[in-house]
Amino acid sequence: MRFGEFLQMKGVLQPEDVDAIAQAQVKTNVWLGTLAYLYNYMDFYQIGQVLEAQTRSGRLFGELAVELGFLTPAQLEQLLDLQQRKRVKFGEVAVALRYLTPAQLGALLAEFHVLRGEPEQDGGEAC
Repeated sequence: MRFGEFLQMKGVLQPEDVDAIAQAQVKTNVWLGTLAYLYNYMDFYQIGQVLEAQTRSGRLFGELAVELGFLTPAQLEQLLDLQQRKRVKFGEVAVALRYLTPAQLGALLAEFHVLRGEPEQDGGEAC
């Protein structure tokens, strides 16, 4: 179960709230192609080629960028690590959009992680 589903199950959020938060989360997080460009690993033309191949195949951007020779496996690993560290979590977006207060988020996360049998984490999950 994801955090957004948990909040919905608890009656804290409605399905449309979870959708709105998830959409804002997607818009907030940095795309791999953007990071590759910012780190001068790829240019716009190469990013476009990968996006075209991705549209046709449905495969992951990084996987295709390596296969096409635009990124090395080490560069991809570095970018994926950076992307993960910069990722804005579902709970953080819920607080930013005022669906939850920071105190509510903390209490709900603690309950969520106990339910899943996990150690407590910060910020909430992807959705």
